[in-house]
Amino acid sequence: VGAAAGWPGLCGARRRGGDAAGLWPGAALWDGRASTIGSAGVSAQVIGMPVLFDVIFATGEISDYRSTLRQDPEGMRRFNRSLRGAGVLKGDSKFYVSTVHTEADVQHALAAFRVAVEAEVRFRG
Repeated sequence: VGAAAGWPGLCGARRRGGDAAGLWPGAALWDGRASTIGSAGVSAQVIGMPVLFDVIFATGEISDYRSTLRQDPEGMRRFNRSLRGAGVLKGDSKFYVSTVHTEADVQHALAAFRVAVEAEVRFRG
């Protein structure tokens, strides 16, 4: 399912002459989320690729499915609730980004992401 959802984004980037690594808006969301996590000092990382990714709250490198099992499921639930409360549609796992998302969508999602990360940092105290 994830591969099927990400495929239109990859095709759209190629039609515009881009490549998967430079996908907009997924690349902008990926970069913004990664820098927010890095500056917040929370034990989390962005995994996946620009059209389909998630944030995993865990220490240590996340390199495969088994390592994702170390994540903090309650932290993920709090984080997802915060995003949905701010109007960012995200299921229990993965962000699905499309070429139809606008710059305004990207900025809205990044602002909600910053608030969610800050709330998680406060929770973890």
